[in-house]
Amino acid sequence: MREFEITKNEAGQRFDKYLLKLLKEAPSSFVHKMLRKKNIVLNGKKATGNEKLELGDQIKIFRSRKIENINRSDTLAIRLKAGLSTCLDLDGARNMFDFLTLASMADYIYRMTDIVTYDDEAAYVIEFQQRESVDLPLFKGTIYINTVDYAILYAEFEINPLLIHKMKDTFISTSSRGFNTWPLSVMYTVSYRKVNERYFLKEKK
Repeated sequence: MREFEITKNEAGQRFDKYLLKLLKEAPSSFVHKMLRKKNIVLNGKKATGNEKLELGDQIKIFRSRKIENINRSDTLAIRLKAGLSTCLDLDGARNMFDFLTLASMADYIYRMTDIVTYDDEAAYVIEFQQRESVDLPLFKGTIYINTVDYAILYAEFEINPLLIHKMKDTFISTSSRGFNTWPLSVMYTVSYRKVNERYFLKEKK
């Protein structure tokens, strides 16, 4: 919280005009939003910004970060592509993961790193990544496979961060004018649970 007291030289001006000077390049919409949410109060009460300041008025600004340097350019608006179909595609049992299809295996390097217990089932831990000779953005990650029936128990993977810029249009629908925007990382986790000798999707994100 920051506190201010109106001096003789500051008295007589409108409250919102004073705040715009105090917060420097903060947009008017931001200042009025702060007033509406009572993050800025005048003499301990909610204010509209139209008030005429008087000598000795007390102003309190409640904020967890410095706000005097907020600028219009600090905010970028983007629209991401997502939805129900995206979630359904993450079910690797119904829609086989790219890194597990026979057609794509030649593009990857696989390495078994451990055998662990996952959800009371023994599982092979297999790490994978795309070959350096492949210039398309593919996946890297880890998958847990049941040692008995070879079912997928768990998978965590991400799109190769070195090549993800090539998939900008896959994830971003629109972005702020004048800015070139793309994701820095896209990561997924999917898990399955065995119930009565059958596997069901447990979680995906």
